[in-house]
Amino acid sequence: MRKLLFITTANLTTNPRLLKEVKAASPYNQCEVICFKLCNWSDTFEEGHIASLSNIKVHYISAGRKPFFLWLFSTLTERVAQRIYPVLQSNLFLTSIASNKRTWLLLNAVKHIKDKPDLIIAHNLGALYPAYRLAKELNTKFTFDIEDYHPGERINTDQENEKKRREYLLRKLLPDAAYLSYASPLIGLETLNLLKESYTKPHSYIANSFSQSEFIEPDTAKTDKLRLVWFSQNIAAGRGLEILIESLDGLDNQIELHLYGNLDKTYFEKNLNQQYIFIHTPLPQRELHLELAKYDIGLALEINEADFNRNICLTNKIYAYALAGLYILATNTQGQEWFLNEYPWSGELVGQDKESIRIKIQELICNTEEIRRNSKDRFRLAKMLSWEHEHNKLNLLWQEVVVSNENN
Repeated sequence: MRKLLFITTANLTTNPRLLKEVKAASPYNQCEVICFKLCNWSDTFEEGHIASLSNIKVHYISAGRKPFFLWLFSTLTERVAQRIYPVLQSNLFLTSIASNKRTWLLLNAVKHIKDKPDLIIAHNLGALYPAYRLAKELNTKFTFDIEDYHPGERINTDQENEKKRREYLLRKLLPDAAYLSYASPLIGLETLNLLKESYTKPHSYIANSFSQSEFIEPDTAKTDKLRLVWFSQNIAAGRGLEILIESLDGLDNQIELHLYGNLDKTYFEKNLNQQYIFIHTPLPQRELHLELAKYDIGLALEINEADFNRNICLTNKIYAYALAGLYILATNTQGQEWFLNEYPWSGELVGQDKESIRIKIQELICNTEEIRRNSKDRFRLAKMLSWEHEHNKLNLLWQEVVVSNENN
């Protein structure tokens, strides 16, 4: 039986892509996960994930201030590394620590891994260097799942240096990966362009989709109002909601807007305190997917100006909406334009301004009956996007790596 070690700077709840991979792998492989206890709303959901998974060991590292020594040392190490980075830019250890302080915590944790895994799978950039170094020490292989294009993400502090650090880590470490997987074709293309001819191994687009078994056919017996839904880990600024709310003025009696996530209460008081808006607390993944059957329109409101990564990414929500049979209304980022061109039956694009969204919502209100009538056809067509198809690609990659290990 293969031994797979997964490493992330998040946890199973806040890294849904990792959770899907672990669920796909655990029935047929010995799986071990090193992740973080985030000391927030996600901790409760973690207990449910652990109870539902078999053949898996999970090692949690505290992301909080306890134990105090580890928190203090990792914080100070990160700050020192950032200070001396300009004169030691080619040092992989210092560059990785300066980029993410959880990298040091992971490096400390992987020291205790004694059984050699067949493959180490890193999720998130902060886990990349620990996976690379452990693979070297144990003489095994590692890979990296590129869920986001990290140099293109919004960087709040030390922007120029941090962008250089992220690019350097990708250029130096990824050529040694056994394969690369990525969550968006455009993210994969951008990463491969960064690596140029230095990367010659397998790479594969693994869609950020879900199991078809988590969804039920849409409920067409809804209210007279068009029901819109949006979900994310957090309901807060910077996710396109501001433009949406402005565009819905005067449509109160014709729509319902349902938001699922961890609510920023200050943001609610300023932006979301309207009668047609319904706030729902975060739900476990399967429960959320069942809830989607109640709605008509799935909102994918990415904004180009947020950062370059948001422009080229494909979030997991767009796949959830499709698999639930909802009609997707997606802003015209490059990533979402690729998706709607590839699967035109799933919905349509809209501009990223108030007037464009308002006009499109009014059109959808007029077409409510047709949208509901076609929902079961969308539900059926979306089966081609399910995680069952995607994890077969992963299983083949894992099998190839293990066979390659045995032949060496």
